Amino acid sequence: MKQCKVCNINKKNSEFYADPSKKDKLKNECKVCYNHRTNKYIVKFKYNITAEQKQAMVESQNNCCAICQEPFI
Repeated sequence: MKQCKVCNINKKNSEFYADPSKKDKLKNECKVCYNHRTNKYIVKFKYNITAEQKQAMVESQNNCCAICQEPFI
C-alpha cells in the first residue's frame, strides 16, 4: 500500500505507475491523479484552452463530436 501525494488516499501498489528513480520504484501520485494532470497539460498546451473551456465546449456540443456527431465515450 502507498499513499498518493495528490489525493492522499492509500492505494494498492498496482495503482501507481513505475518510476525506477524512486526508492520504492513507484511514482508519488496514483494513476488516476497522474492521468488527470497529464490530460490537463495536453489540453492546455496542444489546444491552448483550459480544462474548464474544454468541458464547456463538450457540453455545448451535447457530448458529441462537432464533425461526425458521434457521442463521446
